Amino acid sequence: MKIMAPAISFDTARQVIEAGAEEIYLGGDDGVFRTYSFTGRGKASINYPDMNCPEDELRGIVNYAHDRGIKVNYLCNTPFFYNGAISGDMENHYLAYAEKGVHAGVDALVIGDLGLLNITSKQGFNVKLHASVFFKTLNLQQILFLEQFGVERVVLSYHICMEEIEALCSRSPIEIEVIGYLGCSFFNGACGFLHDLGEGAVNDFDPGISCKGVYSACCEGKQGNGRIFDVEKGCAICSLHRLEQSGVNTLKIVGRDRDYKRTVEVIRHYKSALEHYRNGEGDEQIRAGLPNWWTKIWCSGNRCKYSDHAYLIGG
Repeated sequence: MKIMAPAISFDTARQVIEAGAEEIYLGGDDGVFRTYSFTGRGKASINYPDMNCPEDELRGIVNYAHDRGIKVNYLCNTPFFYNGAISGDMENHYLAYAEKGVHAGVDALVIGDLGLLNITSKQGFNVKLHASVFFKTLNLQQILFLEQFGVERVVLSYHICMEEIEALCSRSPIEIEVIGYLGCSFFNGACGFLHDLGEGAVNDFDPGISCKGVYSACCEGKQGNGRIFDVEKGCAICSLHRLEQSGVNTLKIVGRDRDYKRTVEVIRHYKSALEHYRNGEGDEQIRAGLPNWWTKIWCSGNRCKYSDHAYLIGG
């Protein structure tokens, strides 16, 4: 099982590769949108004014990665595509953006919309096609459907349990990728909460990240506090061995917008944990090597991905 990490520049690509990432994913500059992008999210974040790579820098990253045997995944991940009159023909803009990645030498295009997948699969690009988490894949039927469009890897939804991952890996004809660190509480693109991810508060109103908040709730006369909207758990370090044994091909570290010092630290701990598991060591030895901030946030709060959690979807 390979660890895949985000990059937004040559320097961040170098950092995550040196930390142990075996694949990276990134976006390119599209020259179309002012704040949005074909990667499926905004161009800026609270930490970085630009999260997409100019074409020249993209080529340099690809060359650097390939010289070290690292594959590069290029985000063509925009959902809900509309071929309307926004800065001209959007289909041509999208294909021009995808071609930039292909010409730079990326290994795969990560696509999050069925219409764009259909268009892209007919272009004859000499790259692999991956179906992103925007497809919300939860079952084998959808995997088989996506395979018909030339998809060679599918990212499973955040909202899936270990037993389902094992069952899908045992029957899937294509590679399976899962989210290994952080993620969204809801289906991507289907969240109705306001967020503050660096856009700037108005009149002292700061919504924060609502789905991750702690709320006071009352049920049948009993009151308690909890993250009632957050069904996504942040850390999968204790599930790495079982995920690898099940046949998961790639483990994705989420966070193009996050502090890369922390991302590098996460990669190193995941890489170390995998090596310990492969050497026959157990959870206790692995937890002993984790920093205090990690155990406080994830372990103490039982915020463990794929570990005895069942998700109720739309119930």
